[in-house]
Amino acid sequence: MKLSKEKALKKIEELKKYVKNEEKKENSSKVKLQIKTLAGEVLFESEKTTIKEAVVEAVVKDTDLRDSDLRNADLRDANLRNVNLEDANLKDANLEDANLEDANLEDANLEDANLKGTNLRDVNLRNADLRGTNLEDANLKDANLEDANLEDANLEGTNLEDANLKDVDLRGANLRNVDFYQTKFYGKGGTTKIKKSQVDDFFETLGVIVEED
Repeated sequence: MKLSKEKALKKIEELKKYVKNEEKKENSSKVKLQIKTLAGEVLFESEKTTIKEAVVEAVVKDTDLRDSDLRNADLRDANLRNVNLEDANLKDANLEDANLEDANLEDANLEDANLKGTNLRDVNLRNADLRGTNLEDANLKDANLEDANLEDANLEGTNLEDANLKDVDLRGANLRNVDFYQTKFYGKGGTTKIKKSQVDDFFETLGVIVEED
């Protein structure tokens, strides 16, 4: 059966419309991974298959991730430089060897998170909850930890050069081989806390040798 030119063109347009509609259906049927707040508000949607890829994509697109719920998230080796995670919940998250340089983690919950070897240079951790956090060999040079809670955290081998530790709670923390070079404790009037059992390790990291009278 031979079609006229007009009918042929009409068929082509109908076919294009059909293909377009099918593509829309296919895209709408794709499950999108969502980054939400604890209250359920959607901060970012991604077609990536892992939370790590979705978070990295959000950071690349300068998405504000404040208040995000990232509990138990696997973010190992992720590049999260300059991310805003203020008030975010990262409890039990794995951030080993991640790059968080210049990030904002003020008031963030990082309780029991793994930050071993993480780059936290110039990061804002003011008033952050770091209880039980593993910060072994992490780089916290020039970081602001004022009023942070580091109770029972593992700080072995951590670089805290030029960091601000004013009024930090270090009770029960592992302070072996910490680099406290030019770290700011603010001396008289400060309320940085350690336990008596930590005094020897603390003095050792400061290069102070305590001798018997």
